[in-house]
Amino acid sequence: MKKSFYLLLLSFFLLFPIAVQAQAKSDGPVYYRSAVEANGFLFVSGQNAQKGDESLKEYDISEQTKRALDQIGETLKANGYTFDDVVNVNIFLAKQSDFAEFNKVYQKYFPKRPARSAAFGVLHQDIGALVEVLLVAYKKEN
Repeated sequence: MKKSFYLLLLSFFLLFPIAVQAQAKSDGPVYYRSAVEANGFLFVSGQNAQKGDESLKEYDISEQTKRALDQIGETLKANGYTFDDVVNVNIFLAKQSDFAEFNKVYQKYFPKRPARSAAFGVLHQDIGALVEVLLVAYKKEN
């Protein structure tokens, strides 16, 4: 059932994308969109705490989590969504041992506890990223 749901979401995403307000940045040949909306779903691209090309090595997991979620909050707001609309979250941690500290910050942004489908351990070590978050939000269209 879960697999069919995600395949259905993917088909909507591919067949009916809607232009959204998003912070787009271009790093040479790669084009990045922070979010894409399709049929009431907002697919928010993975966000870490990085702003520009800064190194994140001076920031601990709590500060990086706050910065990443603040950036996601800006993307949600720009597209008419809130954290209350989030239905799925994927967490990527550089160190699984950071999960408890990550979760302390995360809970402040998600008081309704959205579904968390996975927490992984893998990241961009070259910039010092300790956390990356990607999510899906949903709201019924009126």
